[in-house]
Amino acid sequence: MNETPGTELPPVLERDYPILLNDVGPDGELRSWLFFDFLQDIAARHAELLGCGMSRLRELGIIWVLSRMRLRIDAFPSFGDTLRVRTWPSGFRKLFATRQYQVTSLNTGRELASGSSFWLTLDIHSLRPIPPARTVNGLLPENKDKPFYFPDLGKLPSTEELSPVYHTAGQSVIDYNDHVNNAVYARFVQDWLASMRGGPVKIRDIQLNFNHAVKFGQTLKCGGVLDPDGSFAVSGSLEDVNVFQSGGHLFGPDGK
Repeated sequence: MNETPGTELPPVLERDYPILLNDVGPDGELRSWLFFDFLQDIAARHAELLGCGMSRLRELGIIWVLSRMRLRIDAFPSFGDTLRVRTWPSGFRKLFATRQYQVTSLNTGRELASGSSFWLTLDIHSLRPIPPARTVNGLLPENKDKPFYFPDLGKLPSTEELSPVYHTAGQSVIDYNDHVNNAVYARFVQDWLASMRGGPVKIRDIQLNFNHAVKFGQTLKCGGVLDPDGSFAVSGSLEDVNVFQSGGHLFGPDGK
């Protein structure tokens, strides 16, 4: 169900997201990177309902930071469809709090995508990690009976930023935590891949590891490798500091 203030705290949150005209590309289907927008939104909403959202943690001098996310996309919704997104916390892994996602089409009932995310809690001043099992313990249900889609989101190999493009962080990409929003890096990855292919691409699966913040006015160098079979590795950096790494696969021309 969608959230309603004053109701019992839901271990699983479900929310509907209409696909608007600006969400789709020339083929009328959702742009790959926008899945990340919906998943981040519902995660933030669920944390607020559970009493450990961004506003509450800021009062304690703590912020949530998305560290790693992996998403598999099986099909894309079209303009006029509505996504039904479900999310649930799934326990702790070392310094991470983990969360799962399931995305279905409200029009067809088909499952479109599934994913996992790993989150850190940081001291707002030093930006040093504080174990979330200590900061939010007891507030996040573990949902041990629910799927855990990608339990091993490890480090990704370093990749030389070949054929780089540059993105200067303007106001439109700066988020609540005063840095470039994580979903924007998925957009940068898709844009770079499309530039290498010379036309639109669709991401089939992707892991993104977020390693360093980009602030307003800073310029990010983004590049990587795209193999003929559709596998890719794309990363971004500020001078000698790695900002993000990604790896995954594109859909082929036959849609597979």
